[in-house]
Amino acid sequence: MLLAGSLGAAWTLIVRGVRADDFAIVVNAKVSQTHLPRTEVRDAFVGQTKQWPSGPVVQPVIGEEASSEFAWLAARIFHLSPREVLARMKQQIFRGEMRRPVVARDASECMAAVLRHDGGIGVVPAEATRALPAGVAVLSLDD
Repeated sequence: MLLAGSLGAAWTLIVRGVRADDFAIVVNAKVSQTHLPRTEVRDAFVGQTKQWPSGPVVQPVIGEEASSEFAWLAARIFHLSPREVLARMKQQIFRGEMRRPVVARDASECMAAVLRHDGGIGVVPAEATRALPAGVAVLSLDD
């Protein structure tokens, strides 16, 4: 289920399946995590985890609601529809429990946003991880 390797200084661990629409969780390398359980990834995206153990404040970077990246996040991490995940995020933002996510239109925008925020976490198509910018790492997902 998990493929591990290295691209330069960044860890590359990709969640893979049998379909061509595979995705990967990317984080700013300052997060210094190489893998997390699905529940902790979920908590990072909805404000339950506010700070990474290494210190940076968590900053979710999400695709637009209709994007395949957001649909994958909703289905694979939350087991909910994209609309339900967005509603959960909005509740947490309204309560002051989470930072407003950065919305990225594509993989390069997502990785740029993750790189800008020391605690950034986002989702990109797995093929986009072949050319990771320095400072962005791929997080393995423990099921």
